[in-house]
Amino acid sequence: MENNEINLSGIWKKQTSISPDFQDLMKRIKAYKKESVVKRWIANISLALTCIVLISIWILYDSETILPNLGISLIIVAIAISLIKFNQFYNVFQDLDKSLDNQSYLNVLLEIQKKQHAIQSNFMNIYFILLTLGLIIYMYEFASRMSMIYGIIVYGLTLAWIAFVWFYLKPKMAKKQNLKLMQYINSIENIIESNK
Repeated sequence: MENNEINLSGIWKKQTSISPDFQDLMKRIKAYKKESVVKRWIANISLALTCIVLISIWILYDSETILPNLGISLIIVAIAISLIKFNQFYNVFQDLDKSLDNQSYLNVLLEIQKKQHAIQSNFMNIYFILLTLGLIIYMYEFASRMSMIYGIIVYGLTLAWIAFVWFYLKPKMAKKQNLKLMQYINSIENIIESNK
């Protein structure tokens, strides 16, 4: 009798049914993938519209010096590079497919995590440097027409806003993104460990 119970237990353990935890995780990852696609479209549309506005300013504004056009060029380069980089990043999400096994899901999520970290650490610094230089150069012609106090106030407020975004908002958003992705990675690792 004991022998039959052990065999039934062994057969039960060998079943290849998908656990409810895995199904729930797949639903959450699918929602994460959908959210990422929406973010991609919002970023593409907003950055493209920003470029259109900047190009319109370049065409319509008759500047006395080349500095506003140079500043706008740097800003457009920063935006163009970010569009290319973000679209390359979001292409990785296409690899998240329902037919993947646990280890494949984990590998794709680890690749997303690696690319996300590279964007957050290296690329965003380049983006903010180009954007800041572009704004400083663009504003010079206008600030030179102001009194010294107003020029300092305008530059001070602009640089304070950039510093706020760079040192407060950027790390806060990065931490939130990393935490969310890390939860998915940990969940899949736990499922893989429990199936061993």
